[in-house]
Amino acid sequence: FMPKQLTASAENFLLEEGVVEDVEVPRAEGKNVKIDWRPYRDSMYVRSSEDQAFDIFTSNEHELDGTLILTPDGLRANGEFYWSEARMNSKLFSFKRNSIFSDTAGVVINSIESEDAALETGNMLFEVDFDTNYGKFYSNNDDNYTKLTRNKFSTNLDQFDWEIDEQKVIFKPEEDEQGRFLSINEKQDSLNFLGDMASLSLENSLLEI
Repeated sequence: FMPKQLTASAENFLLEEGVVEDVEVPRAEGKNVKIDWRPYRDSMYVRSSEDQAFDIFTSNEHELDGTLILTPDGLRANGEFYWSEARMNSKLFSFKRNSIFSDTAGVVINSIESEDAALETGNMLFEVDFDTNYGKFYSNNDDNYTKLTRNKFSTNLDQFDWEIDEQKVIFKPEEDEQGRFLSINEKQDSLNFLGDMASLSLENSLLEI
C-alpha cells in the first residue's frame, strides 16, 4: 500500500462482459497477473504474465499480451492483440462489448493458405466489430505503404475494409484519386502502376486491381 497507489499480484483476473450507463466492456480473463491500482486516477492497470496472455471477448479466440487499463469510461489496453487471422500492436486500444478500436496501430492480416502474412502495414486507425465480422482501416499518413507480402506488391491506397467472413480485403482511394502499386519483387525492380481500387483474397492471395 502506498499513499496514491496499490500494487498486487493475483492468480485469477476476470472482467465480466456488460453495459453500465452506456459504457460497454468486453469479457477479459487472465492468470497470474500484476495489478497497479491508481484510485485517484480512477484507473486499474492489469498486466499479463510472461507466459499467458489475456483472453478477450466471449469467443475465447482473441488474446492480448500487454496491459489492460480499466476506468469508468471503459476498458483500454496496450500491447499486442491477436487471434488466428490477424495481430495488431498499439500503445492504446479501446474496447467495447465485442469490438476493438485504435487510432494508431501496426496491423498484420494473415493469409489462409500460407504461414506468410497477406498484408502488413503501420500507423493505421482501425475498428473491428466482431458482431458483424467487419473491419475498417485508415492510414494516418498519406505516404504510408501497405505491404502485400504474398503478392510481392505494396500500395499507398490509404484505406481498406476487411470482410472477415468473406476472407477479403477491399482497398479504396481518397475521392478522385488513384493509388500506386509498386512491385517489391527483386526481379521486377521499379515496376509500378496506378489503380482505382483493389480486392485481395485471403484464401488464394488473388489480387484484383
